[in-house]
Amino acid sequence: MKIGVIVASGLAETMQEAFEGELLVSEDACKMTWIVPASPEETAPSIFTLQYCPSCRVMNLQRTGDYVLRLVFADAATMPGDLTTPNGNFELEIETKKLYISEKLLCPVENGEFLENAIDLSYLLDFGGGEKQENQLSIHVKLAMIEE
Repeated sequence: MKIGVIVASGLAETMQEAFEGELLVSEDACKMTWIVPASPEETAPSIFTLQYCPSCRVMNLQRTGDYVLRLVFADAATMPGDLTTPNGNFELEIETKKLYISEKLLCPVENGEFLENAIDLSYLLDFGGGEKQENQLSIHVKLAMIEE
C-alpha cells in the first residue's frame, strides 16, 4: 500500500513534508520503506526501512545513504545497534523506554486516513561510554486512498 511518511525526531531536523513510501503488512510482520532526498551536505538520498514483529514486539529501523544506521527497539529492553560512516564503525546501545505501534497501522484500510503518531518511541542512545542521548521519535503515516 502506498503511504506518506512524516518523521519528527528530537535528534535530527524534523521533516515537515510527507515522503512517499510503501507499507506491507502480514500476520507476522509490518514493513515500511520510504526515501528522503539528499540534503545539501549529502551525496545520496536516504532509504529508510522499518520492520516490526507484533508477536515479539521488536522493531528494526535502518537508514542507508551516505552512512548506515541500524537501530533495534524492544519494550523496556536494551538492544544493539550500529553506525557505519566513512570515518569508521560504531557500536550503539538503544534503551527503549516506550514503543507504541498503532493497531490501525497493523490493520490498514486504504481510506486516506492520517495516522498521527502511528509509531511513537522514546529511547536512550548510547554511543559507547559517553553520556546517553535521550530521544523521542514519532512517525506519522498517511494511508493511500482507494481510487474509484
